[in-house]
Amino acid sequence: MEWPTRYQVKRWIKDFFYFPRSDRKVLLVMCMAFTGMAFYLLWQLFRPVPQIYPLTIEQRAQLDTFLAHIDQAKQIRQDSFQSLRSVIRFQEDRQEVDLFLFDPNTADSLQLARLGFRTWQIKNLLKYRSKGGRFRKPEDLARLYGLSPESYERLKPYIRIDTKEFALSESRKKMNVNSFANKDSMTDTFRVVRDSSIRPSKFSEGVIVDLNQADTGLLKRIPGIGTSYARMIINYRERLGGYVRVEQLLELEQLPDRITRWFCVSGSPQPLLINKLSVAQLKRHPYLNFYQARVIVEHRRKYGPLRSLDELSLYAEFSPADLDRLRPYVQF
Repeated sequence: MEWPTRYQVKRWIKDFFYFPRSDRKVLLVMCMAFTGMAFYLLWQLFRPVPQIYPLTIEQRAQLDTFLAHIDQAKQIRQDSFQSLRSVIRFQEDRQEVDLFLFDPNTADSLQLARLGFRTWQIKNLLKYRSKGGRFRKPEDLARLYGLSPESYERLKPYIRIDTKEFALSESRKKMNVNSFANKDSMTDTFRVVRDSSIRPSKFSEGVIVDLNQADTGLLKRIPGIGTSYARMIINYRERLGGYVRVEQLLELEQLPDRITRWFCVSGSPQPLLINKLSVAQLKRHPYLNFYQARVIVEHRRKYGPLRSLDELSLYAEFSPADLDRLRPYVQF
């Protein structure tokens, strides 16, 4: 019986304890979680327990007195706040009212205060004007929030609204609307002319387009292909690295029937460096999924670089059809 060499033993141990990159990440996270849990349990086990000392009768009496002082201070603060509000209301009630002619659309806060408006009423009026609101007739002021009917009847004889300024603003609005309407009509006319003059004409039967050289503008001239189909064809070409057969268009979904009669293929595709790319880079190719890319990387790690795709035929992840369609793109 021949004993294994030291190199073979090291190789077996290395293969036995080898984990893929994704599994190593999972094991690292699990180890960190278990470590954190162990530290938490040790901290809970050995942490000092606070001792609770019962209060004596004197200490409890002192605590009750302190809490009573806090409640008394809160009550004093509330009483002082209520008295301050009552003083402000009294001063506002005793405020002398000076009635004069005013325009609610232009009067400032000082003028409104002289007319007897309260502070919060002035804020409501100025906020209404800042939002773009306007008083078009004296009756509109009666709808101001917080203004009583008695106050409105007292102010009604002194309301003067500048109707000229209002008419001027309305005429400006109409002019702006008319100008926008004319602009929209001119834009629509230009759009119609542009669409009718620049829209590309479709190819007639017999025209052949190179799949690896055509851009979206050329693809859209083929009957049945619009912007979305053209982008789909070009995006798939970039993912493949280039088409090698016209029949590869059938791998795309929802393309029009008999679309392959318009195309031909020339040139060689971009090579897929199968011995140098990582799992993430390999699985970007449409003909390789994650599990197939991982098999390739594992095979390279254990047995060295690939020399032929036939070496992958022993794996269940690769079928003969998978290897055949991948063969034109692989470069060793």
